[in-house]
Amino acid sequence: RNDEIIEYQYFDKAGNTIANGKKKKGEFYYKGYSPLGDLNTEGMYDVKGGKKDIWKYYENGVLISKGVYTDNKLNGKYHGFYRSGQQESIVTYKNDSLTGYYVAYHKNGNMSNQGWYKDNSHHGTWIAYYDDGSLKQKNFYHKGLEHGKQEFYGVEGKLFYESYYEFGDLITEKYYTSSGKIQEEVKH
Repeated sequence: RNDEIIEYQYFDKAGNTIANGKKKKGEFYYKGYSPLGDLNTEGMYDVKGGKKDIWKYYENGVLISKGVYTDNKLNGKYHGFYRSGQQESIVTYKNDSLTGYYVAYHKNGNMSNQGWYKDNSHHGTWIAYYDDGSLKQKNFYHKGLEHGKQEFYGVEGKLFYESYYEFGDLITEKYYTSSGKIQEEVKH
């Protein structure tokens, strides 16, 4: 039938078979390889619905991400990894759309970002952290647009810049001195 994968085969540069697979009862476990012979993709494939269950993605043979598919669409938690194998990020999908809580980590294991997605857009409060765990910035979004007060902190933990948005339009900016006093205010 048209557009259905029923069999696959991978070869190395010398022409030797690395992997192959055929459908059995409408599905098969797929493994994809780079031209150098490194595993780069693996997961269950249903010839009628596409990707299903857990799919894993590799770079130079190292796992970099994995997620769950239903009818060829991401659904549930999607995990990203550093080359060391340590967790880099976790995001939630619903029918291929970013929806729900997102969290990312620095290589030292401390949280780097957290926030929410709604309909593929930032929504609500998003917080970023320096690698030592101290607050870097706090932003608020409404349907992907900056809205309300946005705060930015220096590595010493003091507020140094603040802006105010109304549905993506910049209204005011404030710059602060190291002692916390307003140094400059700009109205747009």
